[in-house]
Amino acid sequence: MNAGECRRKAQYFLVLSRQMSRPKDRAAMVEMAALWMGRARIFQQQQRKPEEEPEPSRKPVSQS
Repeated sequence: MNAGECRRKAQYFLVLSRQMSRPKDRAAMVEMAALWMGRARIFQQQQRKPEEEPEPSRKPVSQS
């Protein structure tokens, strides 16, 4: 899954919300859309950050 797919799901729930007659159902669909937009933001932020490789641990070299 990626940010674009999450945004498409959010759009789907917004369209669905407009078809709901009960305000409670409409609100639930808008909440679902907001959830998917939040996931899209997370995916987008992850794509912007380069993968950070952990630095190898260095042990002090003892001089004998």
